Amino acid sequence: MQANRNIKRMVIWALLTNMLILVGIGNGTGFMIIVEAIFIPLILNDNFYFSLNDTYTQLLPTAAMLSLIGQFLLGLSLFRKTKLSQALLIVTGLLFAYGGLLYLTINAGQNNESLTGLITAVPFVCVSVLILYTTVSGYAYKIEEFLQGGEKRYHLPD
Repeated sequence: MQANRNIKRMVIWALLTNMLILVGIGNGTGFMIIVEAIFIPLILNDNFYFSLNDTYTQLLPTAAMLSLIGQFLLGLSLFRKTKLSQALLIVTGLLFAYGGLLYLTINAGQNNESLTGLITAVPFVCVSVLILYTTVSGYAYKIEEFLQGGEKRYHLPD
């Protein structure tokens, strides 16, 4: 029970740190959660697309969409009772959040807005690595059992 509480706390921290990534907007900066709220009408229309060769402002709607999906899945994992479904939602949510972060910061070498987003994403990356380690290590025995063909094999000592 204590491990489940710790994972829920880490998921909440991951949500908060993902929402507070700084994003360059126009002549200023804002948090990712504000960008997601601004771009929701654009996301719901068919005006977004996947292309890594665009400018920073053209990458924002897609990055916001991926991040929003990741945040939704992470939030949904807080209400799951079974550990396996919770773990699957956490891993999937983190993959989407990382996809949004990667999409946002793909051009960090060319412009300062992407570099700012990359630097302010460090807390999110640290928390998400801890979550992934805790989640995967908690299910390592199931992974081993799956790789061995679904049956437990006991070795008798010689």
